[in-house]
Amino acid sequence: MYESAVKNNVVEIQSSQKAWSVEANSAAHVSSFEPFVDDHTVALHLLITPRRVLEMARKGEIPAHPLGNQRKTWRFRMSEIDSHFSTRSEKRPSASITLAVPGTQERKRLG
Repeated sequence: MYESAVKNNVVEIQSSQKAWSVEANSAAHVSSFEPFVDDHTVALHLLITPRRVLEMARKGEIPAHPLGNQRKTWRFRMSEIDSHFSTRSEKRPSASITLAVPGTQERKRLG
């Protein structure tokens, strides 16, 4: 997760991989700041592969923010990912991971 500290009107945010420093103009600005993370960080959090995270982002199965036009780079906010999987809503279908090889379960039941 993230750790933050305010020193001399500068917010220092530390994650397991990176550190950020941001000037704090107000207390509201400090509490609303959340850095974007990449697919590897989300994959570690969800215990899936980074490739699966990108597939889910392209299909709209998880909240994601695309960057670029041709070949998109995806960034994520951990709070959006957490709330997506922690709340059940009738508006959106529950996220499920599809089988890598379709028909595998049917073959296992028949065999």
